[in-house]
Amino acid sequence: MNFSSTEIKDLIASIYHMDGDIKELPGEIDLNFLLTTSEERKYTFKVANPAEQKGNLEFQNAMMLHLISKNMGLEIPKVIYSNNKELITTTTDKEGRKRFIRLLTWVEGRPLATVNPHSEQ
Repeated sequence: MNFSSTEIKDLIASIYHMDGDIKELPGEIDLNFLLTTSEERKYTFKVANPAEQKGNLEFQNAMMLHLISKNMGLEIPKVIYSNNKELITTTTDKEGRKRFIRLLTWVEGRPLATVNPHSEQ
């Protein structure tokens, strides 16, 4: 991991004015954290990998908004605006690389990384 838990909490506080407990989540490419506030609200805090293109994240955000607008009965994460009214913000990691940051509402479920066995199906 490229950020300490204190650094993650500081990022969340400065970008979203939120505080709470964080728990690192499994992820193949990005850094993902469960944020649980004192009000028991849950969010997914995502720090994209250094090679991620902002356009890919914008596409993901647009897809979530599109699915939400279709009222299909699915629980879709909502992207939370930062204090600066941005859906995607940036920070710099310890190696000086730009990292994109997003905060999404939490959707209860089981991460694929915890499903065993992983079959071809």
